[in-house]
Amino acid sequence: MILHLPAELTIKCLQQAKPIDIACKAFNDLVKESLLLQYELILDRYGYDDAVVASKASTSERLDWLLRHVDGWRKPRLDLSEATVVYPNWGGSTYELQGGMFIAGHSLGVTRHTRMLTFLELPWRDLDMNVNMGGVVHEIPDLGVDTQDFQVDPSQNLLVLVGAMLVVDNVKIVRIYFRAIDTNGRHPLAQKQSMDVRIPAGFTNDERVGFIIQIMDDVVAIVAFYTQPSWIATPTKVMIFNWQIGQTYASIEASGIDSLVFLDQTTFLLPRRTGAPCNALSLDVFKFSRTPLLEDFQTSTKSSASNGGVTPLASFQLPELGRQLTAIIRTVARCEPALSYRTLPAKRTPILISPERTFWPSQSSRIITLSLTTLRDIDMDGNGLPMPREYTVIISAEAVRKLTADIRTIHPDEPTEVPWGVWGPKRTRWFDAGPPTHWICYSFGSRFVRRERRRPRGRLELFDFNPEAVHTDDQMKGNGVDNNGVDTYIVTGDEWAYSIESQLPCRATTTKEVSQMPVSGVMLDEERVIVVSERIDDPDNTRFHVFNM
Repeated sequence: MILHLPAELTIKCLQQAKPIDIACKAFNDLVKESLLLQYELILDRYGYDDAVVASKASTSERLDWLLRHVDGWRKPRLDLSEATVVYPNWGGSTYELQGGMFIAGHSLGVTRHTRMLTFLELPWRDLDMNVNMGGVVHEIPDLGVDTQDFQVDPSQNLLVLVGAMLVVDNVKIVRIYFRAIDTNGRHPLAQKQSMDVRIPAGFTNDERVGFIIQIMDDVVAIVAFYTQPSWIATPTKVMIFNWQIGQTYASIEASGIDSLVFLDQTTFLLPRRTGAPCNALSLDVFKFSRTPLLEDFQTSTKSSASNGGVTPLASFQLPELGRQLTAIIRTVARCEPALSYRTLPAKRTPILISPERTFWPSQSSRIITLSLTTLRDIDMDGNGLPMPREYTVIISAEAVRKLTADIRTIHPDEPTEVPWGVWGPKRTRWFDAGPPTHWICYSFGSRFVRRERRRPRGRLELFDFNPEAVHTDDQMKGNGVDNNGVDTYIVTGDEWAYSIESQLPCRATTTKEVSQMPVSGVMLDEERVIVVSERIDDPDNTRFHVFNM
């Protein structure tokens, strides 16, 4: 019946049918005649959303760019002769990578707090594959307040600042500011210039308190936690609020939580360490209501009632520690890019986005990277103390979200504890991470990058967990791809690691050497890989080797 509709309506119908497998000859003929439909189908196949932002490029040009982009990630050509090297003459104590911009925060004078922000546009390619060099394009010389951390959302011209800790009426608080990036003034959509977050009494050392900031459209989540790794569960404060109307949606005081990941508009995930010492780990999923709370009302995450604005939905258990491991001392969960359910504006903040960007990872293709730091009895330092061992767990965010929804259909009234063997093997991938990286954004969309552990001078391993990247590649053999997707990809491990079955399929590629200098870290976003290296003879400068896909 659909083929009897006018061609324009047929295209519209097929665009809404996701995913689609076009096997009918008539459908194939229709696709061949429509560049727009080809563009839409390839976007869907490789896990992208169309994010046209005032681009004047035609459908043909965008399709050509998309095909080259997909091919660039499938067959990365990271060649030193083609790399662009950026030499920032500053080093930041806090930093973010957003929208092709590296934003670094600096202290002024003797204060340890961030007072200045520098925005460095990284090199990018236009539709003709010409490299634009970028450079420093914006600077806020003085924020006017001492800050501990920040986050930006280029699509909303939003700058979120976490102020220094204050004591008001014998209560510790931090003030959260909502500003416009381009003016450093009050954001025009924010009804309140700032909001206060009360810090639990258990935070006794201000210098060891860190913050995770997540922005999802009009919602901001703040996680306050102890930055010092600990074998016991240290205090945590989680706040979710609407920055535009200045209202709190959720407030949690708990322990053993170091980060937060949004799964959809009203659902979020908290990795939580438990036990004394912390020898158990779960991924606890909650739902928050968009009904404003009373002033900073709090609840325990153990409650099954809808108090404090949150309702526990499910708790996904991770494997028990092996005999050689004594405790999990730190967890960090990341999921990039941030979720957005808004229709993108016709024009973004000019200083924060390359003008010809035309696509973006879809929400369903995102992976969660969960970094675990553990203590092992058998590894001792010179003082006879246990040495930490790192692991990285890749988790399909969409699979966890759907599984939670299915569980709630069966058990609508009570939170459900899900054993590892029921959910984990098919939806995760475990890596022996080696030394931790101190740089951000090592995953983006469905991709994950890490430095090859055996060669400190710059071979990289790129992993793509998009199913299409795995199943349509005609060069799977010899590329580190497991054809049947059933073996664990821990290169070297201990008894605990080898006993874990993780089957989430991925496509793995090892690049050529990308730096002649020791690599201190690696980052990536949707368009580029950034290799960070430092020279011993020039310790004041950091070098970014930028490889555009």
